Amino acid sequence: MKITDSELESALDFLIAIEPDPGDVDSTEHYASMMERYQSQIVQAKSVIRQYGEEIRPRSLEAMQRTFYAIANSPKYRKTAIHASVARSALETGWVGINGWER
Repeated sequence: MKITDSELESALDFLIAIEPDPGDVDSTEHYASMMERYQSQIVQAKSVIRQYGEEIRPRSLEAMQRTFYAIANSPKYRKTAIHASVARSALETGWVGINGWER
């Protein structure tokens, strides 16, 4: 089943929603423990992001770059530094290895 734009947006929105305020995190261990309760949903969101990347047509690095910037530069994901950072990071890491995509 093809991943829709809406499903991608929901996956990114979920990852943004659970991202703690940086001031609330004492260490990488603390961050990991905060995120642990969401682990299964994180795996699902990352799966949606990966599949979306695999479905970009034409299958080329250029098409992926156009899609990445269209999403990352949309007003929704430029609202705050956290929105921008999480959305970009999720796409960058989720698409590694697809059509030559590198982080």
